[in-house]
Parts: sequence; C-alpha cells; structure tokens
Amino acid sequence: MRFWGRAVFVLAAVFGCSCNLRALTVSYGDLFEVSGVFRAADKVLLPLTRGKYANIRILTRETLEFVKACPEFCVQDAGSGEIKVEEIRAAKTRGGMWIADVSVDGHWLITFLIFQNKNGYGIKPPDEVRFLDKGLLVRTEEALASSADKLRAKEETPL
Repeated sequence: MRFWGRAVFVLAAVFGCSCNLRALTVSYGDLFEVSGVFRAADKVLLPLTRGKYANIRILTRETLEFVKACPEFCVQDAGSGEIKVEEIRAAKTRGGMWIADVSVDGHWLITFLIFQNKNGYGIKPPDEVRFLDKGLLVRTEEALASSADKLRAKEETPL
C-alpha cells in the first residue's frame, strides 16, 4: 500500500474530513515502535509491507482508541513485554521459510519471517517495526526459532 493505497486513503481523507494526515510513529512503551501509522477521522491505517501484507495489527480496543487519540508524539503504556507465538506456518512459495504471528502483551500482533540457514534461523520483523528493547527482540527470536524447529520436525515426521 505504498503508493496507490496511501493515495486513495489521502484523497478520501482530504475530501471526507479536515484531519492531520501526517504519518506518525507509535511507541509501545520502550519495547518497540511502529512507523508509518496514519489517522483520519475515526480510522487508523497501519503500514502494509510491500504494499499488501498486514504484518502489524492492533489486537485490543484499548490500543485502537489510544492510537486514534494519541498526540503527535505517541507512546502507549506498555505491559511487561510478554510474547506469545500465536501462529506459525510454512511459506507456500519457499522451502525453509516460515511466517509467524507474535502477540506482545495481547495488544499488538507482529508478523515475522523466519528463514532457515546454515547457522540456524534468520528472523525478520516488518520494516516498520523497530525494537527498542533488545531483550524483547532476543526473546522473540528464540521463541520463533524454537517454534520453527518444532514445526520443521513435525513436517519431516512421516505419517
């Protein structure tokens, strides 16, 4: 949604309301931040990876209402940084690659790509997510590597 999606959103917002349409960055405490968030009227538009993949989602009404109303500098009070691998699945287009959804404190859902390599796994978060807490990033990478190991073992086990 880099160009066309944003253009449609901007046109609709310009003709439909007189809101501030600048992209903002929303921080979840000092754990991570999401850039490229747009608001117009009563809508929140989260960034899309490669213009079509919703790799960042809001999970709670509380978080949605916060993002709708937050000031220009947006910092949401964060929880403890509890992570949960909600889903992991093999990529259909490439072997040795998985897609995993991880929730953080049940407020945000972030989709990661996991690539098998000779040293284990490479973990790639969406470009619009920047981890501020390196401990959270390490815990997430470890949980994803463990989940990928389990899924890979299950895939390799004959029926």
